[in-house]
Amino acid sequence: MSGLRLAVVGAIWGLAANAAAQAPVVHSTVPTASVYSPRPPSAVLMAQQPSMPAPIYAPAGPPAGPYSGQPQMADDPYLVGLPEEEGIFGIQPESEFVKALIGQQARCFLPTYYDPFASQQFAYGRMSHTPYRLGWYSYQEAVYIASAPTNNGASGNFQATELNGSMRYATRLTQELLFAGTGSWNSRYWSGPNSIAMPPYVDQFVADLQLSSTAPGPWNWMIGVTPQINSDFERQLTSNAYMVDARAVLFNKISPEWTLAIGAAYWDRANNIVIPYGGVIWTPDDRWEVRAMYPKSRVSYFLGSLENTDVWIYGAGEYTVDAYQIDFDDATRLKDRAEFRDYRLLLGLHAQGYKWSAFFEGGYITDRHVDFRGSTPGFGIGDAWMLRAGMSF
Repeated sequence: MSGLRLAVVGAIWGLAANAAAQAPVVHSTVPTASVYSPRPPSAVLMAQQPSMPAPIYAPAGPPAGPYSGQPQMADDPYLVGLPEEEGIFGIQPESEFVKALIGQQARCFLPTYYDPFASQQFAYGRMSHTPYRLGWYSYQEAVYIASAPTNNGASGNFQATELNGSMRYATRLTQELLFAGTGSWNSRYWSGPNSIAMPPYVDQFVADLQLSSTAPGPWNWMIGVTPQINSDFERQLTSNAYMVDARAVLFNKISPEWTLAIGAAYWDRANNIVIPYGGVIWTPDDRWEVRAMYPKSRVSYFLGSLENTDVWIYGAGEYTVDAYQIDFDDATRLKDRAEFRDYRLLLGLHAQGYKWSAFFEGGYITDRHVDFRGSTPGFGIGDAWMLRAGMSF
């Protein structure tokens, strides 16, 4: 299947997922306790409220605020928040998420679950986090990586463009067990290098299956497996096109500010790679979240709300390794598995509404290498700038 046809299929699938996401999804296992405001209450307002028990631990992420899981008070608890600030970003006492979690629509979300490996889930510091969407969830992004010279075995320049899309379905199997299945379709369009007959594009078809515990205590876990088929699909597929990744993580919420994640991941590439998969999550106050994780880290700051849309600014670092069956377009007609690895440093802006989110980021991609499983010599790619933007529904 060509990259163009894949992009068309991805667009149609994304529209279908968006329509499915609009329909209410009923999950009777979601707790019916009142929903807390994801806004840190001011000291004056907190002093006026009756004393509350200690907050309940939320799995795998920053704990909920002091109003989480408490019976609804006579006064409207959703109006508790900081006074509005001067400037374009005001701290609104009601966000779109709080409104969404009131009434029957609360059954579409899992407010207490937080996945620190999910790039589209953000935290309001240590007070709370954006709820995890149950049911259908679609995601699309575009990536542009500028042209850079190749070296160490190749001549000419190399430039890449990516179109990525996915659709996830998440459901609670039991009160303390969450399943998420994600199908992804990704296209890579390449230009160069001159001295190696690389195909002009490759496609990925990925299935990710994840099982997570959602127990109320400090200990939780996550396991996942990711089979995939990666190739240009122009000639017969071989074992070089089929890959299976796996991961396992154990979480421990040490304190309200600290969460520890200990795990490992196996990546099936040109080489078999085992990497640490985890780190620490630190929420020092009501606006900052630090994910000191591997292979992806992020430091985010909650700016506030603009027209009922919550906005974050963030910096991120990523270690990325992808692999594909490469059918060389020359007289050799050789088939091989190529592995692309690099580090990415990014600065971005993320906006979150009730039924959607969007982001835009730019940065630098460095330490780029291409290795092959067979006898084909590898080569290097110079540093370059990159842009990435996407939306989810």
